[in-house]
Amino acid sequence: MLNLYDIMAHAQAGAAVHALARHFGLTPEQTETAVEALLPAFSLAFKQMASTPEGLAALMKMMAQPNYHTMFDNPATAFGPPGMQAGQDALMKLFGSADISRMVASQAAQFSGLGPGVLQQMMPAMASMLMGGLFHSMTSQRGGPAEMFRQMMDQMTGAAAGLTVPGAGTAPADVAALAKNFERLGEENKKLLTYMFETGRNVQQSYIDNMQRVVDAFFPDQPRKGS
Repeated sequence: MLNLYDIMAHAQAGAAVHALARHFGLTPEQTETAVEALLPAFSLAFKQMASTPEGLAALMKMMAQPNYHTMFDNPATAFGPPGMQAGQDALMKLFGSADISRMVASQAAQFSGLGPGVLQQMMPAMASMLMGGLFHSMTSQRGGPAEMFRQMMDQMTGAAAGLTVPGAGTAPADVAALAKNFERLGEENKKLLTYMFETGRNVQQSYIDNMQRVVDAFFPDQPRKGS
């Protein structure tokens, strides 16, 4: 299975970085730096959501939306108004507010040397590509853990709409059944799931710590899931 950096490298048949560079007026090198600066925040948010049955179900439900699959493959859809809105919706689920997204962009600006404005503009497109890529990574393989994840996706996404988790709805749902499915993953498969949410790049721990404090603003009551 792919980690987050691999997903961005494979998005849009390997052309995602160049597509982002053209759209936002950056060089490929600047765009690569921007992606590396933003991925830790996405990694931390994904891990926090996936640390509970309810959060994992809500995340799977979000990943299963067909529009994200299209944006993983097609830059035109990722950068158009519907695609950017879908990306904003994903950011709200992951970070909870535009304020936290701005804080993420501000931290990433200090790391990358790029302006926070352009980084914040990139975040919706990246969110859409990552959602589609995670779904592709979880469901494209046959047998083993991928098969279990595919079954979990089928079982969990239908009930996820009603769970009370950051960014999810509040209608009743069978939380006990979701918890049982979550435990069926087993420790090894949970580790594999966590691997998917790794950045795939080496980043200074001090930067990770700073980004963790930003993400904690949306998950104040959950134990930390380090990068």
